[in-house]
Amino acid sequence: MKFEQQLALKTIPSWSPHYLNYKKLKATLYGNAELANGHTDPSNRSEQFSGFRTYFLSEVEKVNRRYDDQESRACESLKTLKAQWTATQSDQETEDWKTAFSKLLRQLENLADFTQSNITACRKILKKADKVTKLAMTRELWPIVTSYR
Repeated sequence: MKFEQQLALKTIPSWSPHYLNYKKLKATLYGNAELANGHTDPSNRSEQFSGFRTYFLSEVEKVNRRYDDQESRACESLKTLKAQWTATQSDQETEDWKTAFSKLLRQLENLADFTQSNITACRKILKKADKVTKLAMTRELWPIVTSYR
C-alpha cells in the first residue's frame, strides 16, 4: 500500500485540513523536477527546488499551529479537571468528571497519532526530495522540523 493511502487511513477526519499535504508536496516536488530537467547547471539546482522548500516549510508551520492549539486546549482541560476534583463530590459529579477525563485522554491520543503521522510524512517526503533533487534536503530541512516543540 502506498504511503499516501496509509496516511489517509490514519487521518482523523475532523483534523484532515491540518495534516501535512503529502500529495501536494509530492506533486510540487515532481513539478519542480520536471522544470529542472532541462537545466544542467548544478549551481542553480537548489534554486530550482525553492518552490518545494517553501511549500514544505509552510506545511510544517501549519502542522505546528494545529499541534500548539491542541496542546493548549488539553492543558486547559487538565487545569479545569484538576480544579473540579474534590473528595466530597457526588456520584454524578464523579461520573461527569470521569467522562471529561476520558475525553481529554482521547484528545491526547489523537494528538499523539497526529504527531506521529506528520513526522512520518515529513521523513518520507524529505527522503523522496533527496532522491529526486540530488540535494541534501533532509540535512537542510530536518533540523527545522525538529526545532518545533
